[in-house]
This record gives sequence, C-alpha cells and structure tokens, in this order.
Amino acid sequence: MNSKLTEAHARAEEAFAFYVSLEPKERKYAPVAERFDVSLATVKLWASKGTWRKRAAERDVRVVRRAMDKAETAEADTRATYLKVVELALMKLARGIADGEVKGTFSDLDRLVRLKVFLEEPDIGQGGPQQVIVNIVRGEATATVATGGQDVDG
Repeated sequence: MNSKLTEAHARAEEAFAFYVSLEPKERKYAPVAERFDVSLATVKLWASKGTWRKRAAERDVRVVRRAMDKAETAEADTRATYLKVVELALMKLARGIADGEVKGTFSDLDRLVRLKVFLEEPDIGQGGPQQVIVNIVRGEATATVATGGQDVDG
C-alpha cells in the first residue's frame, strides 16, 4: 500500500512539474488532466494537497529574480568594460597633453572625464573632473580601476 502512495505522490509531482512548465497565463488544470489522463477533480485534489498555486508563484518569483540578477550583472560588466576603455583613453590623452604630443584638446579631455564620472558610482567621482585629471596625470587612475574605485590606502 505504501508503494501505491509513493507512486501517486510521484505522479502528482510530475503533474506539478508539467503545470509549472506552462506559461503563467496558460496555467490551467485542464491541460494537466488531459496530459496525465485523469479527471479534472483529481488534478484539483493534487493541486490542493500540493499547494500548486503557491509553489508556482514562488517559482515564478525566483525566475524573475534570477533574470533581474543576470541583467544587473551584464549591465555592471558592460559599464566596467566601458570604464576601462575611458580610463585608458584618458591616461593616453592626459599624458599626450602633458608631454606636448597632443595640442589643445582639452575639450576632448573634458568629455572623457565627464563620461568617466558618469560611468562610475557617484561616490567614486568625488572631487569632480578636475580631481580625476589630477589622478590620471599622477598615475593614480590605474589603481582606481584595479580596485573598483576604492582608495588603495584606505
């Protein structure tokens, strides 16, 4: 008898897996009954005992959270890549201006600094664009990139 209960429970869980695989708007008990060749009343009983609606809602929340986490991670990765490119361009331009190799392109430097500040978290760009330029000329910009904007000294 215990074996029959285990089989019935396994079948109900298999039916639940099918139920949650349906799109949320298409989640109905009738397709489950049809797929498992049981009555609608049986599916309703399984769903009631197994708290299908609650479990499906919890699963949907987890799926949405995972998708949001992936999107946030992708955005952060893209931002970090752009920030590295801007840092390198800023260093090259600032050194070129300081060495006299590049003539009068302060507007380009200003645009790059503003882009850098825009890409960074608000607290990283403390001191404004002028401080960013000073840090680049002093060679401190690479430490900023390597540490994710945190001061190396503490």
